[in-house]
Amino acid sequence: MEQRNESIQFVLGLSLGVVAGVVATILLTPQAGRRTRQELKETTLQEADTVTDRIMRILEEEAERLARRVGDELLDVGRSFFERQQADLRAGLDGDSGRDYQYE
Repeated sequence: MEQRNESIQFVLGLSLGVVAGVVATILLTPQAGRRTRQELKETTLQEADTVTDRIMRILEEEAERLARRVGDELLDVGRSFFERQQADLRAGLDGDSGRDYQYE
């Protein structure tokens, strides 16, 4: 859980850094015109790709953790069910099921 918070903080920090960098570049760029706009566009697209890749990695890691946890819980439930059924079967074979069965 702590690692997830750190990852989220990293992504937010990276995103804010990208936005701040783009804004600073626009405000401080000495040259104007087509060339500057093209460079800004390329830089922005590269940084957006970087942020997107990082977010996707975090989401994939969280999905794997969630799937693992759900799988473990399902395994525990199945194991518990199997053990109860096995105990009931043994008790029934021993004639001491704890239940009152009436045969006609």
